[in-house]
Amino acid sequence: MNRHTSDTVGPTRTSGCRPVPWAMILAGVAILYVAAHLSWYSATPLGMQPVLDGREILGMVQAMAENRLPPDAFYRAPLYPASLSLLAKAGLAPRFLPVAARWFNGVCHLASAALVFCIAFRIWRTRRAAWLACMLFALNPVVLHFVGDPFDITFAITLFLGGLFFAVGLSSPDRQPIGRNAFWDAMCAGGFMALAALTRPQMLPVVLAWPFWILLVRRDYKAMAGSIAAAGCVLGIFGLINLEQSGRFVILPTQGSYNLWAANRPGAHGRYFVHVTPVTGDDEANPSRIEAEILFLRETGRTPPVDDAEMNRYWRHKFFLHIRQEPLSWIRQMIGKAYALLNDYEQYNNKTYFLHKARSPWLRFNPLGWSWMLFLGAVGAVMGRKRAEVWTLLAMAMLYAAGVLLFFVSARFRLPLVPLLAIMAGGLLSADSKKPTAWLLVPLALTALSLTSLGNTRNTSTVFEDHLLMGRAALAVGQDAEAYEHARAAMALQPSRSEARAVLALARYNMLLADLPDLPSRKELEADLEHVQTLRDRSDDMLFIQGVYLWLLDRNREAVTAWRVVVDRQMKQKDQALGALLLTGYARADDVLFIQSMPDESKSDYLLLAELAAGREDARAVLARRLSGETINLQVQYLSVLFRCAGDGRRKSSD
Repeated sequence: MNRHTSDTVGPTRTSGCRPVPWAMILAGVAILYVAAHLSWYSATPLGMQPVLDGREILGMVQAMAENRLPPDAFYRAPLYPASLSLLAKAGLAPRFLPVAARWFNGVCHLASAALVFCIAFRIWRTRRAAWLACMLFALNPVVLHFVGDPFDITFAITLFLGGLFFAVGLSSPDRQPIGRNAFWDAMCAGGFMALAALTRPQMLPVVLAWPFWILLVRRDYKAMAGSIAAAGCVLGIFGLINLEQSGRFVILPTQGSYNLWAANRPGAHGRYFVHVTPVTGDDEANPSRIEAEILFLRETGRTPPVDDAEMNRYWRHKFFLHIRQEPLSWIRQMIGKAYALLNDYEQYNNKTYFLHKARSPWLRFNPLGWSWMLFLGAVGAVMGRKRAEVWTLLAMAMLYAAGVLLFFVSARFRLPLVPLLAIMAGGLLSADSKKPTAWLLVPLALTALSLTSLGNTRNTSTVFEDHLLMGRAALAVGQDAEAYEHARAAMALQPSRSEARAVLALARYNMLLADLPDLPSRKELEADLEHVQTLRDRSDDMLFIQGVYLWLLDRNREAVTAWRVVVDRQMKQKDQALGALLLTGYARADDVLFIQSMPDESKSDYLLLAELAAGREDARAVLARRLSGETINLQVQYLSVLFRCAGDGRRKSSD
């Protein structure tokens, strides 16, 4: 009797035995692994307090939910924040948005893994190959590293794979479409890819070239027209939204114009965005936009306000002029970026990957990395090089890589190449993978090149920025001891940077408050005061904190002078300074009148607590609507120790 063969994942059913549910086990492993990492990350300062791009995106989410977007064309891609804003409009509190974004990303990631499975199964026609591709993507530590933050790349990958799912059915004339016909599949592919481009504009080369790929492989003008119509409709709708919002019909976010120049200007390495001028702004502002406006005004001699359309034309003109004037220099830049794109090292993008991977208990020991994916994907592509779908995958990868190379090749930007490599890796377990050929020298050479370290490609100086960001996030969520350690680590790397010294000073001050009613020794207070005084001109916080240290050192006049400067200059810490003056008995008559004239609802918790500690009992009723009774009593006790009877505090014995 001939042995029966089957394409099942587990063993076939025999009498008295149930098959092992391998599909359920593998899916369960993927879901639990993703959930475990995201749960761990949710408890970290960066998980609770997003920074940089994540903070800006959440700011967009809140602005969309509250209908307070500025009357400008969208600078950043809006589709991802618009999706999250539906949660905010449904009543989700702002403090829960980071968690909601994280689990939304987690669902998108698992949906992408399912799409990888479906695409790989359609190409390789075996569940073993499909599960290999699915697990390589689902468990990939670099992908999961970015899933945890409110970034749009995870959502963009899902949309991109949605388009690819329909695209593989159009890879050759003899392939049957997934939907009703080739025209329908072409429309779905074009529509999903256009949505992906509205989420990550680096997808645009794929959107533009895809209809011509259909024509090349199928000679189907109707399908080509369907793809163009769907993509044009999606981009046109976004253009109309921009027209309504700003009065300008713009089919893509406008950030790309300056980034195109910033990534290719003379001297730029193009691996990640680097500021060329100091930038300050509010927490939700886009720093690249601020820099673009500063440099545009400086270079053109214009005066504010900035005309966005004129500014974007200016940066595009500079980019093309640079290529015409210095073509060899630009080609060298592109070669350097291509090498970095191929390299195993994950380039900086808001965070330095290797540092954060080592901090995660779930990613730390995961061996999957870019070089492994490149090797497995390239070998799989070699094994299936006779399949038309593999050439479609390679074309998609090259088109997307071209879009990335024009801008920055940072870890987050090259991430959509990972699912394509995972799908191609399925070829290792397909019927084609019988014996090695000379073609295998290609993946070996590519992998060997990716493991080299030429030039400054593996620059680790960005670790300073990571410690600084983690320190600031820890301060924001009240983990002052952790903030202090990150500040020390940052200062060890770059002692001259005042940003790290400011984080350390704030952490030390918060630790002082946490230890009340015990007070540090006089020697410790003097050391902290000396540190703060070096920063007082760089931060409003430092001038107020300087006054506190001076008060605790019995240098009352100097303390009062510092607080009055804060009040008179209307600095950010004005309420705290008024509270300190009130509690120490140094408030002027006009200070008292000003405090009394303020509506209670507009006063900060700090000022109301100071009034309560000074004897105004009716402030308790207002505070009770904001804080618990236990918190109110504890804070009043601490303020009393700090400002009214500091001498009664128990100093440490090192005096």
